[in-house]
Amino acid sequence: MKRAMNTTPALPPIPISDVAADWAPFAEEAERVFQRLILSGRFVLGPEVERFEADFAAYLGADYAIGVSSGSDALLLTLQALGLGPGDEVVTTSLTFVATVEAICRVGAQPVFADICPKTLNVDAAAVAAAMSPRTKCILAVHLFGRPAPLPELAHLAQRHGVALVEDVAQATGAELEGRRLGTWGVAGAFSFFPTKNLGAMGDGGAVVTRDAALARRVQGLRQHGLDTHGRAVFRGQNARLDALQGALLRLKLPHLDASNQARRTMAARYQAALTGLPGLELPEACPGHVFHHFPCRLPPQWRDDVVADMQAGAIDVRAYYRTPVHLMPAYAQQVHLPCAEAAAAQILCLPLWATMPVTAVERVTQRLAQSLQRQQRKPSP
Repeated sequence: MKRAMNTTPALPPIPISDVAADWAPFAEEAERVFQRLILSGRFVLGPEVERFEADFAAYLGADYAIGVSSGSDALLLTLQALGLGPGDEVVTTSLTFVATVEAICRVGAQPVFADICPKTLNVDAAAVAAAMSPRTKCILAVHLFGRPAPLPELAHLAQRHGVALVEDVAQATGAELEGRRLGTWGVAGAFSFFPTKNLGAMGDGGAVVTRDAALARRVQGLRQHGLDTHGRAVFRGQNARLDALQGALLRLKLPHLDASNQARRTMAARYQAALTGLPGLELPEACPGHVFHHFPCRLPPQWRDDVVADMQAGAIDVRAYYRTPVHLMPAYAQQVHLPCAEAAAAQILCLPLWATMPVTAVERVTQRLAQSLQRQQRKPSP
C-alpha cells in the first residue's frame, strides 16, 4: 500500500528584514535613476551626491551632510576630523555593533565602556558620567535599534566637561527627540545607509552630518585622500567616497522616510498588542521617537536559544542581537564588568520587522512565539 504524500505547502520564510519588498515600490523610478547615471558617466561623488547631501542636511535640520562610503567610515572620519588619537578616551556603550568601537580604536584612541539602562538598552547617562576622566575627549552615543539615547543628559555632560558629543545614528535615521532629529544633538552624527537600514541604499553608504563648517571641510578632505582643492594632501585621509548611484537612490527614497518609519511603528504596535502578557517576555518600553530598526524583546536567558531554534524551524528569522558585548570580544576585551549590558546580551531577541511587512506575517510571528514561550514555560525546571 502506497503511503499518502504530505501535500501541505511549506510556509514561506519570514526574513528578519525584507530589503526587496521595501524597494519594490520604487522599482520604476530606480530604473530611471540607473539610466540617468549611465548617460551621465559620473559614478563617484558629483552632482547626484551633492543633491542628496543638500536634501539630507535640510531634512535633518543640519547645515552640512557629507556622503561617505559606509556608516563605519562615517564614524571613523568623524573621529579623525575631531583630531582624536593616542592618549584620548572615548566613552561609549558596549552593547552595539562592533563598528562603533572599531572606529575609536582605528584612530588610536581608547574606548571606555559605560553600562546601559536595562529598560532602554541604550547607554546610561549616570554610567557615562562615572566613566569620564581627564583624558575623556568624546562621548559616542549609540541609538540602539532605533531608540534615542539620553541625549539631553549626554549633551549636558559633554558641555560641562568640554568634550565632543558624537552620535552613532546607524540604526535610527529619521528618529526625533524633543522635536530635533537625531544626529543634530552633538557636534556630528554618523549615519549608515546599509541596505537593511531605515534609509537603505543598494549597497554600502553613509554620511556625516554637522553644523560645524570646519569639521565638514575636514571630513570632505578626509574622504578623498585628504586632498584640498589644489590636489595637495593636507590630511592623511583615505578613499571613502559615496557612489553617485547610491546618492541618487537615497535621494529618491528620502521623501518617503517618515512614512516608512511610521509604518515600522505601526508594525511594532501590532507586536506590542499581540505579545503583551506572554510568559517570560519583556517588550520594549514605549518611546515617541523610536523608529524600530529592530523590535527587541527580552527572554529568560535559559529560554532564548531554544526559542530562536523553534522560530527558525518555523521559517521565521529571529536574531539574538548582540550575543557578545564588545568589551567581551577578543579583539577589544577589557577587564570591566557591565552587568546590565551582559544580562541584556544574554536575553535580547529581535523579531522580523520592515516597513512593508504584511499584517499576516506579524500574526504568524506572534502566534509562533506565543506557542514557543508556552512550551518553554511547561518545561520542568532543571
